[in-house]
Amino acid sequence: TLESLEVDTDTLGFLPFTETFSDMGDVAVFVQNLEEQWVKEQDRTRVFVTEAEAMGQLEFVFSAPPPVVWEYFTDPQLRLEWQLGLTSIDEEVEGRRGVDTVSHCAHGSDSNIQKVVDWRPFSSFTTVDETEGSPFVLTFTNDFAPANEGTLVTLRLLTDPPEMWPVIADEFLHILVKSSEALERLLVDQAAAVVTP
Repeated sequence: TLESLEVDTDTLGFLPFTETFSDMGDVAVFVQNLEEQWVKEQDRTRVFVTEAEAMGQLEFVFSAPPPVVWEYFTDPQLRLEWQLGLTSIDEEVEGRRGVDTVSHCAHGSDSNIQKVVDWRPFSSFTTVDETEGSPFVLTFTNDFAPANEGTLVTLRLLTDPPEMWPVIADEFLHILVKSSEALERLLVDQAAAVVTP
């Protein structure tokens, strides 16, 4: 599996180990100190757009639990089902999706590069988006929280340079609202399909 995924075991801190099974004998495996990895993850500098620094902020309540909504926000194929104007996504990722995952997103004739810079599964993730030929960079935090029997998603954005935000705000916020409405319709339809015999 490691060979087929072209995983660099040294970079990931995997250590060779031999596991012995009574019915199979010795099996060569790799192990990883998960506690050590968790400490590294917690110590990593966060990139998170706060309410105080956000230039734009929207909140949506979806009728599915955070893990389900998270998948629709982070899985490229699922994003194509509801994000307004998104026509294709090519993703570059080593191993699991997370920090440093890069997506090339096409919106008709326009395209942008989206890089994940912070990743807290089912809680939040932040991307930095650069559109080809555009004079600004967009930092975008998606924050997920349980809400009744669904999920509250708070979207916070800022642009660099800041003076670009008033230029793009109306159109960008409109796209986010329409996309979120499309996602909620999709989630409702799927829930109904599961309940209906």
